[in-house]
Amino acid sequence: MKQGLNAVCYEQEMHIYFERATSLMEAEVYEITLSDGQCIQTKKTNASFYKLKENTSYEVKLFLCQDGRKALLDETVFTTTAFQPRLDVTKAPYCAVGDGKTMNTEALQKAMDEADGRVVYFPAGRYVTGALTLHSGTELYLEEDAMIVGSDAPKDYLPLVPSRSEGLHMMCYQSLINVGDIDKDGGCNAKDITIRGGSIMGGGIALMERMEEEAIEFTKDYIDSLSEEGLATFDRGIDTINGRLRGRLIEMRNTENVVISNVSLGKGPYWNLHFIYCDNVLVHGCNINTRGIHNGDGLNPDSSTNVTVFDCSFDTGDNCIAIKSGRNPEGNVVNRPTKHVRIFDIKGAGGGVAIGSELSGGCEDVRAWNLDLSMSSLGFGIKTTRKRGGLIKDIHVYDSTMPNIRLSAAYTCNNDGAGAKELTRLEDISYENCVILGQGYTIFYGEENINKFEKTDVPSILIIGFDDEQTFKNIAFSNLKLKKKEHDARHSFEVDNLSGIDFGSMTTIE
Repeated sequence: MKQGLNAVCYEQEMHIYFERATSLMEAEVYEITLSDGQCIQTKKTNASFYKLKENTSYEVKLFLCQDGRKALLDETVFTTTAFQPRLDVTKAPYCAVGDGKTMNTEALQKAMDEADGRVVYFPAGRYVTGALTLHSGTELYLEEDAMIVGSDAPKDYLPLVPSRSEGLHMMCYQSLINVGDIDKDGGCNAKDITIRGGSIMGGGIALMERMEEEAIEFTKDYIDSLSEEGLATFDRGIDTINGRLRGRLIEMRNTENVVISNVSLGKGPYWNLHFIYCDNVLVHGCNINTRGIHNGDGLNPDSSTNVTVFDCSFDTGDNCIAIKSGRNPEGNVVNRPTKHVRIFDIKGAGGGVAIGSELSGGCEDVRAWNLDLSMSSLGFGIKTTRKRGGLIKDIHVYDSTMPNIRLSAAYTCNNDGAGAKELTRLEDISYENCVILGQGYTIFYGEENINKFEKTDVPSILIIGFDDEQTFKNIAFSNLKLKKKEHDARHSFEVDNLSGIDFGSMTTIE
């Protein structure tokens, strides 16, 4: 993401976004204008324009406005695209049927194999399918009432394929949509993928449960080789081992130049958007719902670079966004960090935004702002263990509302396997101008708990380092606002096993 104006352009749409410059004063707003006279004022750092002319250049100006005064921040020209030929999946020779019952895997895969530069087009309907593979240069366009629906039968996601699950390379069920071939030592082998409009929904809780049950066919020999003590290191025992084989909703491996735009996504049997060794990924305008799914993360950049997520909403069965980079000891050896991540203008209910727990390859240069995570269990946090290793540095969060802040070296999940040679290091971490609620919402899994929430009091700031080792450095808080709690309950803070934190100024607000 560039410092100035950026845009995603389609035939009649333009989605403009830009990097935060500073915390806006109460009376300040951004103003974005187009040369055709359209104008949007907003406190967000993105704006969308519609009903534009195809293949047309528009001058775009960005102003900072206050009390009738305007200061020009940036200006540039963006051009909408020309209409591209469409390949209608319901027409011959594909004849996909959007009746919510017919299995369309073969027809849809044939269309994607033969797209040849045409937009793969889904008119209104529910298109049931198993695993699909997209090739470089493919654009999927779904009408507003079109939905790709994943089968709930594990057999429709076979054979197993090489993937990365909870930080380890292994053979897994295919995802509903698959792009690229995983290569931990190489660059990108797929490129230029666009998915926009409509909905993409997986097989949900039924598929999650069936994949975990049927994965035993592939994991039995490994499980039999474990001692009782070895098996006990897995959080859910056999279920953890089998659960790692689940496919995702969309998985991209070694892929560059990805745009996922204005799509409703969810009900994947595991993580929903998983980007492994990818570069230049943009996700915006999406609604992601994975409630009831165990480990149902919304979006996971995994050893990927130049990832931008904005104007999205999350309602997830685990983290809304989890930034990952492999797990000890393999992740330390592969040593591919996730870098240059921007997350802004999002609303999340679920597990908040996290770096970890699989962070052994490291993470650098993350900026997040205007996050509304008030209905989540966590805010923006970092989680690691004594085994992980990895360098986490240059992480900064601004202008956000969060239930709490947690930077913890005492994370207990996924602690199986050999440890790294060095402890995780955290350097240059800051939170500025954030509202802290001092609460959290418990996440429940399974169909019977899908609408269940419980609010609990938790420490407003929880920081747990390693015993005597000074691996957490330059952690700073500035202008935090503590939201007044019910019944005049007090905010609490817990800091263990480290020192040298700058808590800066804090105020209580109504």
